[in-house]
Amino acid sequence: ICTDPDLPLDQLLQHYIWRWEIEVNHRDEKQIIGVGEAQVRGARSVERQPAFAVACYSSPTFAD
Repeated sequence: ICTDPDLPLDQLLQHYIWRWEIEVNHRDEKQIIGVGEAQVRGARSVERQPAFAVACYSSPTFAD
């Protein structure tokens, strides 16, 4: 779905691909990493947990 009727097809497809990658990332964060399912107590912990989980999951990638 696009609200710009003058957008060239190649740009439209590129934006769609970028958006799809974001959606897949969100799905993986929820299903694989468990973002949003942490058992934390403090309000600050609730805010920080998703970033911490993603950082822990991606740290082996950056270690190489």
